[in-house]
Amino acid sequence: MSFKQKIFDFYNLTTDEYDLLTKEVSFSDLPHPSQFSDMEKASERIFQAINNNEKIVVYGDYDADGVMATSILVATLKRLGANVGYYLPSRYIDGYGLNIERVNQFGELGYNLIITVDNGIAQIEAVKKANSLGIDVIISDHHEPLETLPPALAILHPTVSNYGEIISCGAYIAFMLAWALLKAPDEYYATLAMVATVADLMPLVGYNRDIVKIGLKLLNKHKYSQLTLLANEEVITEETVGFLIAPKINAVGRVLEGVEINNLIRYFESEDANLINQLARWINQVNEQRKTTMNLAFAKGEKDVDTSKSAIVTITEEKEGLIGLLASRYVEKYEKVSVVFCPHASDETLLKGSARSKPGFSITKAFQSLSHLLEAYGGHEGAGGLTIKKSNFAAFKQGFEQLALKYEFIEVKEQLIPLEIEEISFPNFNFLNALSPFGIGFPAPKFLLSKINPHKLNWSNNNKHIVSNISKEVRITGWNINQNEFLAANLVDLSGKLLLNTWRGFTSIVFNIESYEPSDE
Repeated sequence: MSFKQKIFDFYNLTTDEYDLLTKEVSFSDLPHPSQFSDMEKASERIFQAINNNEKIVVYGDYDADGVMATSILVATLKRLGANVGYYLPSRYIDGYGLNIERVNQFGELGYNLIITVDNGIAQIEAVKKANSLGIDVIISDHHEPLETLPPALAILHPTVSNYGEIISCGAYIAFMLAWALLKAPDEYYATLAMVATVADLMPLVGYNRDIVKIGLKLLNKHKYSQLTLLANEEVITEETVGFLIAPKINAVGRVLEGVEINNLIRYFESEDANLINQLARWINQVNEQRKTTMNLAFAKGEKDVDTSKSAIVTITEEKEGLIGLLASRYVEKYEKVSVVFCPHASDETLLKGSARSKPGFSITKAFQSLSHLLEAYGGHEGAGGLTIKKSNFAAFKQGFEQLALKYEFIEVKEQLIPLEIEEISFPNFNFLNALSPFGIGFPAPKFLLSKINPHKLNWSNNNKHIVSNISKEVRITGWNINQNEFLAANLVDLSGKLLLNTWRGFTSIVFNIESYEPSDE
């Protein structure tokens, strides 16, 4: 079977469907901002505020999506001459979403219009408070709405506002609002919306897929320094965004407990090269701090967690912003559903927790079963957050472990595409890569190289990594591989992905090993 047919079979595609997925896309392929039912009302109120020199504040969120959305809208309003302020909440001081305390402060500071981005759809009481103070509220959000919508002047939400059936990220909505206000799409703002779409794990279908394709093309064309300084790669792909850029943006809100996160807006909306370089160094330093803190926390936590139980339920003294990462690490290492708690920032009688799982155990169903022990909770099948009383920890732990005994992880067998070494070539890679971007809802395929002689592969000087040239343009790589274990087999089966590697101007195709096992003799 040809390589082309293998790809068609993997995605269940016809030639026409392949052509449709790989065609060039432009802004004209995106549904127009006017598709949002409240877009005209929102735009008119914003222009009214600008014309009357009213004070506008943009209220965002502390994750990459909220940062990108706030940056897009603040930069847009400044271009239009608005009297605009902004606020990214602290995870530790404010928590998620517009709150009454901040609304009161905005009232005292004389703000006339609040625009929420990446939050607001569930903040009913805060919106009511704003209305009582004579402050109008425009909500742009993509989260799940409650049965009752907040009494905002206008709501921009993908499904609530009848824009489409696909949930986009908050920054995509902010990009659409910016487009409506500027009467044209802005290329830089499109790249920020692209970053948020990948960072917030939006399904890469429909307009989500198109904004990522458009944004990646524009970023590699214009090399916007705010993003390239966080990437350190010549060619930026969706993987660069997901694994290098987004974690650095998220690190600031995870590690720093004050309002320093607002420096990120200065970074993304500034045109001052010196300021951009200075803040890029700061962002990279905070991310290194995150990695160091996480490694220490994980090493310390390993001594305390009880891995003999059906689930890991533990308390740490680490920051709230790190407990989700810790839970994820425990799941990956111990193959057990995990919940990590830390002390509540403002109430010593409470614990805040973050849970992670894999297919077979539903976090939301577990929370619902134990809701009598919870003060608050939310999330989805694989991840969630919760708040409990300290006095309920033991009962929660026991109940959660009992659920984990009943609902075990289901092993999901990955589909691997059989591959011959001779098929690793630029033409085949280009044929596959034309289908990018890959991500949620459209995963990159994994390949299987069977019956490879492990003794014919070359290793790095420290014998930790496989770095083996197959030809001038093709390499096999594998990182942090146990050499003794790998060489113990006569033949091995390698599973991994095909990647493009550019180093010092030279580009090669890489088969990157993700796992291996001895071949069947």
